[in-house]
Amino acid sequence: MKNMGEDRRIRKSKAALRKALIELLDERPIQKITINELCELADVNRTTFYYHYEDIYDLYKDIEDLALEELSSMIQFEESDDYHEVYLNIIRHISRNRKKYRVLLSNGGPDYRNRSAEIMEAKYVELWSRALGRDQFPDEFYFLVGYDIGSATIMIERWLADDCRYPEDKLIELMGEVGKMTDRLIVQYL
Repeated sequence: MKNMGEDRRIRKSKAALRKALIELLDERPIQKITINELCELADVNRTTFYYHYEDIYDLYKDIEDLALEELSSMIQFEESDDYHEVYLNIIRHISRNRKKYRVLLSNGGPDYRNRSAEIMEAKYVELWSRALGRDQFPDEFYFLVGYDIGSATIMIERWLADDCRYPEDKLIELMGEVGKMTDRLIVQYL
C-alpha cells in the first residue's frame, strides 16, 4: 500500500473498497472474491485499487489494522479501572459495525484474534502496573488475563453470530462479571 498523504478522494476510494470487501466477505471466503467484482461493487476502477493495494489480502490487512487501531483507542482506563465503561464502548462500537467484526472474527482467523489479544493484554498490564506500581507479574497473571480475553472474545463471536440479538446491557454485565471474577483470581496470585 502506498503511503502518501490522503486527500478526500483517496479516503473515499479506500473506504468504498473496504466496505465492498466486507460485504463480499460476509457472503463468501476471500479466495472466491475477484478484484473485478470488488471494484464493481465499490464503484472504483481497477487501476485505483492497484494504486492503493497490492492485492485483495493487502486490502484485508488494511481493514484489520484499522479495526485494531479502533480497539486500542477504545480501551482506555483513566482514573477508574471500571471494566463496564470499556466493555460498553467496545460492544456499542462492535454493534454499530457488526458486519465488519463478524467478518474479521470469522475470516480473520488466528491472526486477527492474536493481534487483538496482544493489544488487550498490553492494556491489562498497563492497568495493573499503574494500580500496583510495578510491571512484573507472575505467570498466573498472564494465564488469567488470557482466560479473560479469550472468554470475552468468544462471547462477542457468539453474540455476532446471532446478529447481536442478545441485549447489549446483559452482554456487558456478563463480561463484567467474568472480568471481576478474573480480577479476584489475579489478586490471589499477586
